[in-house]
Amino acid sequence: MIAALGAEGASQPAPVRSAFAAAARGLLAAIERKLHPRQPAPEPSDGALRLVPTMVGAVVLQACHHFGRRFRERGRGGLVLLSSIAAFQGMPYAAHDAATRAYGQSLAEALQVELQGDGFAVLDAAPGPTHSGFAARAGMRLGAAMDPEAIAHPILDALGRQTTVLPGALSKLLTCSLVPLPRWARVSIMGTVMQGMAGS
Repeated sequence: MIAALGAEGASQPAPVRSAFAAAARGLLAAIERKLHPRQPAPEPSDGALRLVPTMVGAVVLQACHHFGRRFRERGRGGLVLLSSIAAFQGMPYAAHDAATRAYGQSLAEALQVELQGDGFAVLDAAPGPTHSGFAARAGMRLGAAMDPEAIAHPILDALGRQTTVLPGALSKLLTCSLVPLPRWARVSIMGTVMQGMAGS
């Protein structure tokens, strides 16, 4: 997760400094950390709740603004915002996660139009289930899923050619199979899937 980006990143933790180093080569991938789908929502008095808007939107937006200006000055570069197939409808039992993915997807779509004449590309990558290690940490049962390598190459290939990419055959299958359904039905199906993954 890219977090609390400073002016040059020098005072930031090592993962953030490495993100700055990678972006210095012309590519920024803004990836938010997933939350446990069964994690209780914080109470309104909890400081964590007040941080949610910052974690969800401001951090990614700040990164895009900071590096977008750099890439514009160079006349080249790319911004990849990682969302998910969950971005296209609400997802019960992972409501917050789906909402953050929707934010990234919408932001990438808009920025691609705004910045298309500035010499660099913006891409929303919306993969399906992927073996990222999250399921094991969250105690979830992950059925069919893709290896990270299966989504990395399609994402890089789509940069500069598409606004949104569904990397991998599984991402396309899961998304396209839901498209004909009304939104309420898609939400219901995603809730059932999440319940099954959580073992409830």
